[in-house]
Amino acid sequence: MECIDGITVDIDADAVVLTSASPLPVVSTAAVGGGFVTARTLVNLHVTKDFAWQDLDRLISSFARARSLPAPWVGLMTAARTQKAEVVTASIAGVMAMAVVTVGLTEVIAAGVASSTMADDPTMIGSGPIAGTHPATDGSATRLATAPRPRCSTINTIVVVSCDATPEAMVNLVATVAEAKVGALAAAGVRCSSGAIATGTATDATVIAATGRGPRHVFGGPVSDLGHAVAFTARRALERGIDRWLEEHR
Repeated sequence: MECIDGITVDIDADAVVLTSASPLPVVSTAAVGGGFVTARTLVNLHVTKDFAWQDLDRLISSFARARSLPAPWVGLMTAARTQKAEVVTASIAGVMAMAVVTVGLTEVIAAGVASSTMADDPTMIGSGPIAGTHPATDGSATRLATAPRPRCSTINTIVVVSCDATPEAMVNLVATVAEAKVGALAAAGVRCSSGAIATGTATDATVIAATGRGPRHVFGGPVSDLGHAVAFTARRALERGIDRWLEEHR
């Protein structure tokens, strides 16, 4: 599948793989190759729910080499079924954007609110009570439950834009995708076991890549041309993935 010139998308039960004919500037929260990097391949690898995350670097490297994928690569993991990834492409205001999303909602959380993934062992932070916390015994601070290693329930979002996006615009796009994700979850009525509106899962990851071709964009917020194109495609792909997951787990 080729939705943006020079970008190939392959989707199967093992992984979602995007390969580029030329190196792409990438910013991501990926566990392998995260941060600001240049990459030829973006991999969203399927793993089992009891996967030992410490092995991710080795697994991504082994997978990429076995498939002769061009390096360097950026790697994500998910226990969601990668063969059911959603792909949405749109051209808005002269910006071509493509979002490729996998959705797993087994263990959703509400950011800033204690969730069922959190342990009872507290740490001391801040002052004053907030939702999901316990008063400290000495009255001087609030104790927030610390999160242990979460189960693999993940929403992974990969976005490629056909333009020349500045680094600050690409960072802004990570936030724009997060806004689209929270909006899609809220619209679908996804809630945590506590009743709080879900904002995602404990292991979500976002990848933003730009081809470097076309007009230059310095803003990536949701009302900018670039941000709107990304928000539109990401939200549509997320909505489809969320709806599919909910329907299959009724």
